[in-house]
Amino acid sequence: MAWLAKHDRLRGRVIDAKYAIVDVLHEGADGRLYHGEFIATGEPVTILALHPHVMHRGSAADFTRLFGLASKIRDDGVVRVLDHGEIEDGPFYLVMEPVCLSRPFWTDDDVVPSFERGVDVALQVLAALEVIHAHGLVHSGIDEEAIYVADGDAGDRVKVLPCAFANRLDDIAPPIDMRRMTTYGAPPVRRLDSLVSRPIDARSDLHAVGMLLYVLLTGRPMHNGNNPTAFAMQLIYLDPPDPRVLVPTLPAAVAQIMMRAAAREPSGRFRTASAMSAALRRAVGLDA
Repeated sequence: MAWLAKHDRLRGRVIDAKYAIVDVLHEGADGRLYHGEFIATGEPVTILALHPHVMHRGSAADFTRLFGLASKIRDDGVVRVLDHGEIEDGPFYLVMEPVCLSRPFWTDDDVVPSFERGVDVALQVLAALEVIHAHGLVHSGIDEEAIYVADGDAGDRVKVLPCAFANRLDDIAPPIDMRRMTTYGAPPVRRLDSLVSRPIDARSDLHAVGMLLYVLLTGRPMHNGNNPTAFAMQLIYLDPPDPRVLVPTLPAAVAQIMMRAAAREPSGRFRTASAMSAALRRAVGLDA
């Protein structure tokens, strides 16, 4: 990250005479996150500069419309979108409330979070998705990179970052260009319904939550292709391995929930985030 910050061409720039880009925070599949500042007040913001392949999937007008909808979301579990625009001679960008970049769950091959912690993170993500779906949007990018600890909150209160691949409910997502994925990593190919050009709805996000829950509770991804194309082929054609092979103590009811959510056919998945949340809460003995 130190090398990235030193050689970043946007670091230190002022965009649209409103925002100063202070430092690099994180490199993700959608773009590069920066710590920024609103010049008029000195207040901190987070700025996401989108990678070229993101803009390849839609026009600036499409993103303006989608993030106009996203900016209306007011929920503690969703990072608030404040502004958006296009940097002169540079990428399209989003301005968001400041976020803390400490992940609340597994980030190391040999470390798995506690069962209780993993379930809690999944439940909070599902609550955030309920709100997003109620605004007529599908997130289309739920994965480990999309979830962050809310700065200053006690415990594991998480926030979901907006996704540059967001869709309106029942959109047909544009095809994913696999050649571009090799530059920026595998996460975008997790969007199974996009890969096979199905209509995008709430079940598309729940498929991703099933995959996320698998990672949270086993410490391993459902599929493990050694490149984006191999990963995509596994996602389309192979059922994931039984998580109880990796974690024999995992309750059968919880394993069934993650496998149902990650079903390859949408008809086999939960229909809504609230339905999946209620099932998961029952499975772990929490009040519905």
